[in-house]
Amino acid sequence: MTNFKGTLETLDGVRSAALLEIDESALTLFAGDERLGIWDFDQVDVARTASERFTLDLGGERLIFIASDPIDFAYTV
Repeated sequence: MTNFKGTLETLDGVRSAALLEIDESALTLFAGDERLGIWDFDQVDVARTASERFTLDLGGERLIFIASDPIDFAYTV
């Protein structure tokens, strides 16, 4: 399992600390201590929008992930 720390930003600008856990088949998203969900890779789309900013489409819900280590995140996903 690979973990990525960063900031989660909703489309209306609300930010919170985030953790993405990626294993061989799914992505799990945490905001603070709360698990927001688990998505199989066929439900996940990731697009880089700026150097450290990525748009996550998780089963039809769009969020912005600001990666603490954007280079490692970009190469992994």
